[in-house]
Amino acid sequence: MLLVEQALKLQRSYVFMEGESNRVGNAVLPDRVVHTKESGTQLFINLALEGRVAIISKIISRSRRKSKRIS
Repeated sequence: MLLVEQALKLQRSYVFMEGESNRVGNAVLPDRVVHTKESGTQLFINLALEGRVAIISKIISRSRRKSKRIS
């Protein structure tokens, strides 16, 4: 299952962004987006794509279990 599919099943808001610059081609990200990105939870993962997906999927699964216990 893809990471995005798993996140969507949680019915929470997640945004996944690469840690690149504030420019996308000739466009510049709005300050609000940059601030939110920088102040949000950040994961620094230096792995191949498959490894990154596996780690983030585990984090989402743990989050899901915790939210079920609280409810």
